[in-house]
Amino acid sequence: MWRLRCREGSKEEADSCCCGRMRITRAADIVMSFSLVLIVFNLVMKAIGYSDTDWNWELLFLVVDSVAVVCLFTGLRRHNAALLQPFVLLSLVTISFLLLLTVFFATAFSDRHSYAGEYLEMELRENVQSYATFLSIQSKTVVPLIATVLTVATGITFAVNCWFLAIVVQCARHFRLLEAKTT
Repeated sequence: MWRLRCREGSKEEADSCCCGRMRITRAADIVMSFSLVLIVFNLVMKAIGYSDTDWNWELLFLVVDSVAVVCLFTGLRRHNAALLQPFVLLSLVTISFLLLLTVFFATAFSDRHSYAGEYLEMELRENVQSYATFLSIQSKTVVPLIATVLTVATGITFAVNCWFLAIVVQCARHFRLLEAKTT
């Protein structure tokens, strides 16, 4: 597992490191930048009509994500741990949903006749034969294959979000230590 702190006895213990490679504030900047890129990407995909989700829901999620990232940006610039909390809260909600989604897709993989398997099959019903032809597989194996890919993808996304959450929490801890030393 990656370490989120510098080695003990380093010249500045309060200046925590991410994986022993960079300052924790720099790592949190990278998390913030990555989140901002995803928000812009989702907005562009919605604007060009790629997403079928209603604008009301999409806009709500984009606004909430944007507010959390703006708070993260402001908190990082002002070294204020309290402003990192909206991002942490949103990350906890996102991680919970990603875990449920990973389990959902895993059940579609393990049991094709489960609710998740049937749901995935209904969503793919018009394209199953074209996917089977493209992948050179039988049409009955398309749903388990797609379920496997989705399980792995959501599992990786879950792990990355957990890592991002750990970085931001460590950064908040770093800011609190700095604040305690100055008072």
